[in-house]
Amino acid sequence: MNKGKPFKLPKGSRGRAKNCISIASEHVEKALQYSYRDQRNKKK
Repeated sequence: MNKGKPFKLPKGSRGRAKNCISIASEHVEKALQYSYRDQRNKKK
């Protein structure tokens, strides 16, 4: 992930997940995985 993206995506996150690059990138990665999974489940 590039440096700008993890700071745009976790806007509503709590704590360091929104302003610390290493934690934010992990948080965003996991959030995108959940999002993809739940979109698939919603279509079933």
